[in-house]
Amino acid sequence: MPFVADTGGVGGVHLSNMELKDWNTSIETNLTAPMLMSQACLPMLKRTPSRTQGGCILHMSSTRAFMSEPNNEPYSATKAALCGLAQSMAVSLAPDGIRCNAILPGWINVTNECKKADEEGQSWEEGLSKEDHAWHLTGRVGKADDVLRAVEYLVESDFATGTEIVVDGGVTRKMVYPEG
Repeated sequence: MPFVADTGGVGGVHLSNMELKDWNTSIETNLTAPMLMSQACLPMLKRTPSRTQGGCILHMSSTRAFMSEPNNEPYSATKAALCGLAQSMAVSLAPDGIRCNAILPGWINVTNECKKADEEGQSWEEGLSKEDHAWHLTGRVGKADDVLRAVEYLVESDFATGTEIVVDGGVTRKMVYPEG
């Protein structure tokens, strides 16, 4: 899987060398920010006499909530916590008619979705190997549209709340044995 180089991303330093500022940056980016954004939107999402249903909050977690690689403690912990936050918010906000769910994407290739890729005419498949695709039960790496469809389902389904949808091409269901 590719390394994500943002402050709240996958990968980092070994736990023995991690500084508290690294941990806190991940907590603030991946957990505190979604909570604050949700809190700020509550007045707009509440059910009202003129609106019979309230809104829907979606937290973008990650399959790293369930499985990890070395040196992912801050990222994995915050993504698991987002699942707990979604569940708790679903219970707390139900009286206001607000639903809350989490989406857990796996490997979603978006390298073609940037200005440089647009200028170079880069396709979605560029840079991906047959092995990258074969690793997924669906036979391909994920696309942004795969996550979009999960978002649309959860927004439109007024009976879904407090749940998680994994969008990973079946990777978290596949047993992987060490090569030997």
